[in-house]
Amino acid sequence: MRCTSESHTDAVKLIRQLFGTTESVSRGASHLMNLLAGKHNVEYEARLCTLEDARRAVERAERFLEFVVQQIGST
Repeated sequence: MRCTSESHTDAVKLIRQLFGTTESVSRGASHLMNLLAGKHNVEYEARLCTLEDARRAVERAERFLEFVVQQIGST
């Protein structure tokens, strides 16, 4: 299943809808939301992505990937 909405927050809502409201799912959804917020800031604000911004984005992406792998493994 995939989200076809143009709003990134709808993808986060879909994750919560599909996987429930456990603490693990909440953390995974938060990782994605924070990653998307960083993307939004760099893409739409008039500022460049710093090295620290990039490091945070990679950390968030890695955490979200860990969540995804856990969810796939539990299905």
